Amino acid sequence: MSTHPCPIEELLWNNGLRRTKDRQFMIAKLRLNRTWTLTQMDNVLPQTSQTTVYRNLKKFLDLDLIEEAFVHNHETHFEWMDREHHDHVICKKCSIAECIPCPSPDLNKHRIELEHICLLCNND
Repeated sequence: MSTHPCPIEELLWNNGLRRTKDRQFMIAKLRLNRTWTLTQMDNVLPQTSQTTVYRNLKKFLDLDLIEEAFVHNHETHFEWMDREHHDHVICKKCSIAECIPCPSPDLNKHRIELEHICLLCNND
């Protein structure tokens, strides 16, 4: 067991990954209550190459830390793996998809995607 004080550092350590600022940042973002596309993650990491972002997403997928949530507008949305079943609301302008509680928890194996204009886009 690791003795790292930071949960993200411990997560990286326990999965045999080197601790880099990019990985720490990506994990912190992926743990938020929303999904991320490669493009969205690349946009918040302007000093990092898209190839590095892609490789880290692939590594996180291979380790079952994240999962492919859905595809919207030809882009895969990724999210943290250990969440309870939920659905998504997607902004029609910026494509940010937020996780929302499932309105039909009794239904098995379904996916609901709602569209709206998010608060950030609504203020534009």
